[in-house]
Amino acid sequence: MKRDAASTKICMTLVDNGIRIERLVWLDGLNERFSDSDLFDDLSDLQDSSHHSLGWLRTAPTWAWEDEETLIEFLQTKGPSGFIALVEVQAPFYLQADAYSASWGVTRHCWMYSEEAPGFVPLAMQFREQVHADAKRRALPAVQS
Repeated sequence: MKRDAASTKICMTLVDNGIRIERLVWLDGLNERFSDSDLFDDLSDLQDSSHHSLGWLRTAPTWAWEDEETLIEFLQTKGPSGFIALVEVQAPFYLQADAYSASWGVTRHCWMYSEEAPGFVPLAMQFREQVHADAKRRALPAVQS
């Protein structure tokens, strides 16, 4: 299948900025046959910290977190339509205020939500900027740009 221009632009934006979509889950496609214990564990961890786009999940009732099956039922009946994605960003090591090194050997992850898959691009870019600002602040406390 040939990739259209919009998809190519999205891919290049992510690649050029050291961003990957590690996991993508279509919430509307969840059903009783869906099974992913790693996803359940990851989402259970979100009760404490996650991207602001997942605020609705952090406020899910206690009963929704009993087990994987119950969480899927909650997402099917009470959750929004759309996608959740685990976004991975290269964690930079700043050498100077305007120079850093980064690789896929050291990364940061964040789960986030979007109604449409292309909506992850601006969210991922914001996350990347946050990761870079935090790394710069830790490495170069005297440099605040």
